[in-house]
Amino acid sequence: MNDETSNKLKLFYNLQKSSEGDYFPDQVLRNIDLEYYLSGNKDICKPLYITWNITNSCNLNCFFCSARAKHCNEPIKNSSTLKIANKIIKSECVYISLLGGEPTLNTDILECVKLFNSHHIFTEIVTNGVGINEHFVEEICKLEKSLIRIKLSLDSCNEEVNDKIRGKGAFRLVKDALRLLASKDLNTRLQMVVCENNKNDILSTYKFAQENNCKSFGFSFVMPIGRGIQLKPVKINEGIVDQLIEIKKLEKTCKLQKFGFGIDGFEYFKSLNAVKDSGGIDLSRLKCSACRYRLNLDENGDIYPCDMLRFPEFKLGNILKCNKLSNIFNKKVSKKIRQLSLRQNKLECKNCKNTWCNTGCLGMCIEHYKSKGIMLPMCRIGEEN
Repeated sequence: MNDETSNKLKLFYNLQKSSEGDYFPDQVLRNIDLEYYLSGNKDICKPLYITWNITNSCNLNCFFCSARAKHCNEPIKNSSTLKIANKIIKSECVYISLLGGEPTLNTDILECVKLFNSHHIFTEIVTNGVGINEHFVEEICKLEKSLIRIKLSLDSCNEEVNDKIRGKGAFRLVKDALRLLASKDLNTRLQMVVCENNKNDILSTYKFAQENNCKSFGFSFVMPIGRGIQLKPVKINEGIVDQLIEIKKLEKTCKLQKFGFGIDGFEYFKSLNAVKDSGGIDLSRLKCSACRYRLNLDENGDIYPCDMLRFPEFKLGNILKCNKLSNIFNKKVSKKIRQLSLRQNKLECKNCKNTWCNTGCLGMCIEHYKSKGIMLPMCRIGEEN
């Protein structure tokens, strides 16, 4: 990375830092976690945040899908869905993210949202818009709206570019959903996956989000995981950073929140030189919330540490057979996950001089190992492409 790009990254960092705590409730949980750590306590070990792949079926076929979702255009009825939802509300969960596949294909999704809302659980629905119709929006409006966020997936405001990535008709689904959600002033977020095809569309897609009354906008660089395992990682360049700086200048009601530079996140923090030392804080521990206050559920209730660690060897049980979800955190596999994520237990990270690095995503490193047979630190994944 050249000096000019590095200097611009520092400018973006300083512009963004003032609003980094705005993303609710994610930042609240991270702050609680940090305070818990600084007070000298062990890990929280409560299921405060659950990601639930409520179905693994999807009407689209994104070439980078981390969930490897099965293609399906029909509604999905699963007799276990409401049973799982009722088990969740009996746990200590305060925040749930409904994922897929495409979660709105599950015919019980509205009933689940109503259940969570009645128990004051903040609910995020991550969708491509296919199930966001007038009936859906009307039912959501009957609930406590401050506890609901709709996260729409759109990878370019250019219909041709977006549909080449996600599938024909994907742009129109989001456009129609945005019209309905904006008419009721619902908390809507536009989320973009950045790859080689659309890396020059970040700014224009943000403008599209702002014009369509979205409350927030986020992006993440495509990750070499799932169907995207063979994709070449996107690298931070001056053109991308220029777009981000311009977004901060334009930012009004639509906030740029929760962005990720994927594999190149290492270069982001390295170029900033913002934190030369961790100050004694184990950043690798704070980076990974898996089995500390976060769990993942699949469509049948099987429990995993997080949605990036859905491997058979890390299965922790099934929520329908579990008396108390917090007991999961005491399992040997859970303790192993918490240890695996620590810097001192990562072969090529423990002696690295870059102590400000949080060592990245454990799930991605394991996925890479399973695919390529080489266990690399996250900063080196993709170097063979």
